[in-house]
Amino acid sequence: MSRTPLFAAVKKALAVTCQDRGLVLPRSSALSRRRLLRLSAAAAGAAALSPVLDWSAFAKDKAPPSIAIVGGGVAGLTAAYRLQAVGVKPILLEASSRWGGRMLTVYDFYKGMFCELGGLFVDTGHEDLKTLAGELGVELQELAGEGEGEDLYFFGGSFHTPQDMIDTAKKTGAFAPIAEKIAADAEKLTDKDENWTSYARKLDRMSLKAYLDQFRGRAEDWAIDLLDVAYVGEYGLETEEQSCLNLVDFIATEMDQPFRIFGESDEAFRIKGGSSALIKALVSALETKADMRLGHTLSALDSKGGTIVASFNAPEGARSEKFDAVILALPFTLLRQVKGLERLKLGSQKMKCIRELGYGTNAKLINGTTSRMWRSPESGLPAPSNGSFYSDLGFQTLWEESRAQPGEAGVITNFLGGKAGLGEESAALETFRSGLAKMLPKMAESLDPTAVASFFWARYPFTLGSYAGAKPGQYTTLLEVGAEPALGGRLQFAGEHTSVDFLGYMNGGVESGNRAAAALIETLALKD
Repeated sequence: MSRTPLFAAVKKALAVTCQDRGLVLPRSSALSRRRLLRLSAAAAGAAALSPVLDWSAFAKDKAPPSIAIVGGGVAGLTAAYRLQAVGVKPILLEASSRWGGRMLTVYDFYKGMFCELGGLFVDTGHEDLKTLAGELGVELQELAGEGEGEDLYFFGGSFHTPQDMIDTAKKTGAFAPIAEKIAADAEKLTDKDENWTSYARKLDRMSLKAYLDQFRGRAEDWAIDLLDVAYVGEYGLETEEQSCLNLVDFIATEMDQPFRIFGESDEAFRIKGGSSALIKALVSALETKADMRLGHTLSALDSKGGTIVASFNAPEGARSEKFDAVILALPFTLLRQVKGLERLKLGSQKMKCIRELGYGTNAKLINGTTSRMWRSPESGLPAPSNGSFYSDLGFQTLWEESRAQPGEAGVITNFLGGKAGLGEESAALETFRSGLAKMLPKMAESLDPTAVASFFWARYPFTLGSYAGAKPGQYTTLLEVGAEPALGGRLQFAGEHTSVDFLGYMNGGVESGNRAAAALIETLALKD
């Protein structure tokens, strides 16, 4: 689930510390293991939809069904792309005036460079997105190895490095006592049948802040504060509003990966030419193969006579249409505003998930810089930097967006979460610039005040949040419910919030779109 470079160092530190102390870490999270047991064959094989198949291969003597997809982000577009490949022409309904959702590139932002207001990083393990991009002729661009340096942490008025967090030669460091406790707790999350234990449910009800506070006096404060800041950005919620399992289960996964100076594979690539390049390719592929409608806002749903009735507000006025099936690929922040959900017999847990699942309030504040001075030996930094900084000065997280882009100027992204993500651009800019002046004056001097872009996703009316994140008590009860279909499989759900393994990622959108399309095809083709 990681979206920030800090997690590479944190995960590696946990691995090394626990290995030294004889603790065994699961190779995957408990949530991921449980998901594998729960998924149906149709859902698990979602990516197997072949573009050479047609509808008749699934259902002889049946006309293609009428299918509506609500939500024109990457999940909805992917589902439409998979459906058209088997001869079904879906109707794609998007409330806003553009396609792409939370994938949004600003081109020619600063001295010929682009920046991302939404999703950016692609993991080397994001096979769904990589496969889709390959089919569409969209290239990925490698970020690993671009320049030299590492993440730097500024807490308590001084810099710290990943080597301060853990010394791999001595297998000690500021993170060691924290890592030991996390590993011990992770061992007790599931039983032999991969069911959540009572201990897991108890931990789930504990906030991440309370969990981290137990280390005060046992670990260095800067290391605890570093994790606090990291998770506010990672899930977009203040740590008192997060389940501590966001840390305990997530950080105890895939711990056999070697330490990499630019982070692990979760940030190894980006989409060449910007994330919107993938959206443009999908839209181009669908132009004649789908009925694509912008400015259509879903207002109500109902189920009548074996069909699903969708009511929506369109440019020409309010209207309703009947469909054989529907894929809901809009965030639950918006679905909870739709009328008639109670008539769909979704079940109490599904309704609870739709109504209450937590969403982050992440925002991006992006600034052009006249140079990439953080790479220079004369920067004044204690170690070479890759442009990623974490701090207790209010601006939380920074990373270099100009990696693998030409020129000597730079682009820096200030990534905010929690309360900071609910503010205004002017206030965020002041916090960013004043904090940067305290941390690294030369970098503050390099900021170009004429080159600023921002996006506050919690205020954007077509998302009302950045991406899903579990609040206390939700990790063991709601995260696995998001993808569950309804109405005998005729109502499917897609979007990053329904992707347990890739929550919050662009790949989560693609994976869920694949899954929903495959499940729908099987449901409708096998129906008498």
